[in-house]
Amino acid sequence: MSDALAIIGREHRNLGSLLTCLESLVEDIEERHLVPDFGVFDLIFDYLGSYLDRYHHPKEDTHLFRALRERDPDSAAVIDALQAEHDQEPAMLAKMTGAMADYRVEGAPAFQRFRNAARAYIEFERRHVATEESDIFERARRHLTAEDWGEIDAAFQANDDPLFGDAPASRYRDLFTEISARVPAPHGFGRPWPAES
Repeated sequence: MSDALAIIGREHRNLGSLLTCLESLVEDIEERHLVPDFGVFDLIFDYLGSYLDRYHHPKEDTHLFRALRERDPDSAAVIDALQAEHDQEPAMLAKMTGAMADYRVEGAPAFQRFRNAARAYIEFERRHVATEESDIFERARRHLTAEDWGEIDAAFQANDDPLFGDAPASRYRDLFTEISARVPAPHGFGRPWPAES
């Protein structure tokens, strides 16, 4: 597997952990009538919004998707759909965070709106990741050349790059670790962020 696909796969697993955590926390509010720790939700939303838009998506769009479009024109429709989903994610996250803000103020009467927005966001992200891993990864393995992979992997490993380098990665590792520490049992992750090297 290329270094880039390995990095994307790890990022997907971290995202999956957060989505499962979010889903469990929402279920606890609904089924056990627990009072939420809004600070934990804020951390999760911060990670989801800033990490996906500023760190994860640009790497895919600029490097992997561009090269795949050039080598496999038949992949254009799938890539277009995935990039359209990248563009939709901020609005979906804003809907969820807005519903959470209403829930903070209004209490139980606003919970269903938050629950529905959270479920929609979680399902959307899971479908997106599944498409990338089942379709895009396979197409990339079949069609990209060794030269393509060299350029893509170098971009994903560029530690001095202001967007992809060590400082942004460190911020998100720290945020992920803080979320892990703050999430109550049994929803905590119980594991550190995997290293990218």
